[in-house]
Amino acid sequence: MPKIYNGKSGGEEYELKPDGQKTAGKKTIFLWKLTDYRDLNLFVRCVYHGTSATVTADIPAALKTCTATLELTPKGEVIGRSEMACK
Repeated sequence: MPKIYNGKSGGEEYELKPDGQKTAGKKTIFLWKLTDYRDLNLFVRCVYHGTSATVTADIPAALKTCTATLELTPKGEVIGRSEMACK
């Protein structure tokens, strides 16, 4: 699952909990409102399911929200394809 942090990647970083969550069919959509957290740098870290591979990228200041759409099992495990978009 992608996660959003503020702070410095690899240094002092703080995971931001989603500001909202809704279910649409088998998918769960998580929403982050970024404007409240702009006092520090924001970045996203994605972990590729079943691997140790990760990707980290800064979130430009012009972006105001991010959503992550995931298909989850009843136990909360990610299955299928995940999508993330920021506007």
